[in-house]
Amino acid sequence: MARGKKRLTRRDIKEDELGEFFVDAWKYVHEHSRQVAGIVAFALIAAIIVSFAIRERRAAQENAQVLLAQGNAQLAQGNFRAALDMYGNVIDKFRGTQGHSDAIFFAANAHFLSGNYDSALVFFQRYLNIKKRREEFTISAEEGIAQCLEEIGRYKEAADAYLKVQREHPDSELAPDALMGAGRCYELAGDFKQAEKVYKELLDLYPDSNEATAVKMPLLELQARLENS
Repeated sequence: MARGKKRLTRRDIKEDELGEFFVDAWKYVHEHSRQVAGIVAFALIAAIIVSFAIRERRAAQENAQVLLAQGNAQLAQGNFRAALDMYGNVIDKFRGTQGHSDAIFFAANAHFLSGNYDSALVFFQRYLNIKKRREEFTISAEEGIAQCLEEIGRYKEAADAYLKVQREHPDSELAPDALMGAGRCYELAGDFKQAEKVYKELLDLYPDSNEATAVKMPLLELQARLENS
């Protein structure tokens, strides 16, 4: 008795389909050799361009970090002009890198430490307008704005800026200092009630902080002034 036809398995079907795919692919390449060659060439060129761009970006970031390190060394020695020159080179030549945004932040600090508070304010604000920035630098830049405002005598604005830092980052290590700064600037602005409120809040929220210890005497003096007014 004759045997029936062999039943095809899924594997056989897949192998047949794969074989047909390669046959069809070979026919297409043979019939459209010029087009296929163009596509392959384009893909190769695109891959080379992408690879080159990645290497260039990596090299740019490395060069930016070298200049930043040199600038930070100058800043640590108090050579503010030299530090700002280094940061300026990074800002001008390495846009789009992490080093570019870092240089703006460090330039803000250099201006502040050199007593150029108006320029420091501009650079801190510029840093906060960058979308991709370091979180730890962001909080420092926000407090830096408050410090600049305090230094140039805009006490009410400074107090509000300090308070904003604490409100937005209550768990930051800078939060107690921000509250103390807010109280100090409210007091300098003549808003003694608000200053007292902020000082008390500092004691309540951060009782174990150095700022809580430091604020006790100013608070007592402020309360005595309020009682006698």
